[in-house]
Amino acid sequence: MATLPFPVLIFRGFSLKERALEDIEALKAFDPKVEEKINSLGPLLNEARLIPEHRVSIKNQTRITDQVALARDAALDEVKRLRYFISENFGEDPDFNAAFQFRYVNEIRRNDARLLHLLDGFNQRLPEFAERLAGVGYGENRVQGFTTALNNYHDKSLLQSKAKADTLNATAHRRQITDEIYSILVNVCAIGKIVFENVPSRYEHYLLIDRPAGTGGEPELSSLELTVHNAQGQPLAGITFQLLETDFADLTDDEGLGSFEEVPAGNYTLRLTATGFAMHEQQVTLVNDQTLDVAVTLTEA
Repeated sequence: MATLPFPVLIFRGFSLKERALEDIEALKAFDPKVEEKINSLGPLLNEARLIPEHRVSIKNQTRITDQVALARDAALDEVKRLRYFISENFGEDPDFNAAFQFRYVNEIRRNDARLLHLLDGFNQRLPEFAERLAGVGYGENRVQGFTTALNNYHDKSLLQSKAKADTLNATAHRRQITDEIYSILVNVCAIGKIVFENVPSRYEHYLLIDRPAGTGGEPELSSLELTVHNAQGQPLAGITFQLLETDFADLTDDEGLGSFEEVPAGNYTLRLTATGFAMHEQQVTLVNDQTLDVAVTLTEA
């Protein structure tokens, strides 16, 4: 697992590749295969640069999630209009009550899949009651308005699902590529530090992670394990979590789990954000060679 933020790792990769090629004869004397490893960095680094920036993917997903919220609200406005006409004119009619079970709307309004399924049922039943509804002012135009709002809600929900999948795929792809790059860099740096152990000006070129000021060793590293649920104890997927003072950012998986590995030890602000939920922030302290377990319950906005 790479310990450097993505942009830093790519920069170090290109920089180290150039320096190692300058020292190639000395490095090859220690490891004849080192040139092959260095040359393999080029395609990996170029591929890594083409992967969408994580923050851009998150921003795009957030934008589409906001569009879903607007489409959901528009569909719910149409439901309110339909409910008004039915309650005012057919409140005691068992056929209407069976076809349009409005009592479930508020219970599932945050669950897009279930809400869409319920509204689809309403939409399919509307033609059965079209004549009676038209008689009280809920005519063809309002029926069309309901259908249009519902279709828009469907379209935006599909875009949201695709955006989530694209973000997760890009994240997984980036992890794979950066881990491959990091593995090569660590190997080349290890060789370089051995070869140039007594040449300080060259030795410094093979320090992948800068030494902290005033110390002679590598930075102390820690890990964070995160679990995210809602107020009902259900795991929340696709929640953005980040350490504000760093470039570490990711999404929770289907079980509401997320993690950061090999983070420099220190004090950070952990922030969680998701459309429909109140933003959560808390201070966390990561200690050298330890894993911090954090459980967060998000409340609906």
